[in-house]
Formats: sequence, structure tokens, C-alpha cells
Amino acid sequence: MSPRFNALGLRFNPFGSLTPGELGAHTVPSLPPPVRGECVQLVADHGRGKTTCLRQWEAAVPGALFVRGGRDAWPDLSACEFLLLDEAETVSRAQLAQAAKVPTLAVSAHRDLSRALGRPVRTLVLPAADLDWLEAAVARRVAFARLGEQPVPEVPREVFAQLLARHRDDLRAITDALYEWYPGFW
Repeated sequence: MSPRFNALGLRFNPFGSLTPGELGAHTVPSLPPPVRGECVQLVADHGRGKTTCLRQWEAAVPGALFVRGGRDAWPDLSACEFLLLDEAETVSRAQLAQAAKVPTLAVSAHRDLSRALGRPVRTLVLPAADLDWLEAAVARRVAFARLGEQPVPEVPREVFAQLLARHRDDLRAITDALYEWYPGFW
């Protein structure tokens, strides 16, 4: 616990890093998970919410397996029913072919992998952040960091407008800016 944030009614800076479980549970959902037997891909640039979306699905779907390509050890997928493959472009062709055999598959990547997956793929577009969504997302993060029932500072709506004007759809840049701005504002 940080005395600096305790004085604000918070346990920690709400815009710092969250654990994978916290990320899935304490962010505003952006898309519903794929239906059973479906293969979907999230294709977007860095910082647009792909990993967060996959973590939300992991939290929502019992038994879903999350693998971060190129970072996590490659698992045995023989009994896997629902695979969430983050950074899919970083795995080998053999691993991607193996992943494509999982009945329900969701991948995130920076480029279209539909041809490499060799099965019907639905490409999902993450919705762009707007003022209402960003306000709800920030409120959820602040509520998670809240210390008991103490009142906590609110982020003025005009700050959200400024962040969206400056960073557009780069959610990572917005979170980073809030991390630096939030404690200094008070």
C-alpha cells in the first residue's frame, strides 16, 4: 500500500499494471467471446486492447487456455477446447497449425493470419474508445484500487476528451498518461 495513494482513498495507482486475472476481471468488456467451434482473430496495432480482450474472455469462459505466443512455453493442446493465443504472429508455423486444430480459437495479432490458420476465420474489430466507454473503464479501474469506502478523486470528463484527442485509439498510451497524471493532479 502506498501512503501517497492511501491519502486519496486508494490502495495503489489504478493505472499501473494489473495481473492477468485482474486485467480480465477489472476492465470494461469490449466484445463478447467467440461461440463454440468458432475461430476469430483480433487484428490491430499495439496498445489497442487485444490482450485485454483475450484476458476478459479467459475470465468469462471456464476452461479457456491463454497462451502468450513467443513468451509462454508451448502447451500440449491435445485436450484443449478453447484457446486464446495472444501475439499469434510470434509462434512458429507448426505451432499455429496446431492451434488452428483447437475447436474454439481466438488469436490476436498485428496482421491478418486467416490464410495461415487454414480454416474459416472471423476478424473482429475492437471498438474505438469514446468518452462514455473511457469514463466507464476508468471508473472500473479506480473502483478496483479503492481503499474501503473512502471517497476517491474523479477524473474530469474534459480530461477524457483531451486524452482521446491526443491518443485516439491507443488505449495503452491513454493508460500510461493516466498513470503519470492521476497522482499529480491531486
